[in-house]
Amino acid sequence: MKWLFSSPTLKHLAVTENGRPFTMAVPDPRAFMLFKYWLAASVERNPRKKGRELLQPQAVEELLREHPPQFPLNWESFRSFPKQAAATVFASTRVLR
Repeated sequence: MKWLFSSPTLKHLAVTENGRPFTMAVPDPRAFMLFKYWLAASVERNPRKKGRELLQPQAVEELLREHPPQFPLNWESFRSFPKQAAATVFASTRVLR
């Protein structure tokens, strides 16, 4: 979880249902994607949760491949993560392929 919290934060203005604005802070989508791939691959993870844990990063990866060029999928983008964890995730997914 430290990985996710150490990643860059994106802040955007959002609007509530009643029309009030607020600032939404979210982790870099690449960090979220890598963390969820790592979590899904963990042998300690509850097997019932692994399916969802794998669908979430796959959806984010697909969006990143199709849309925002400001979020490249390269090694430099994942420097806040331990190299071994990132290498394991990259070896078992489509990331960087």
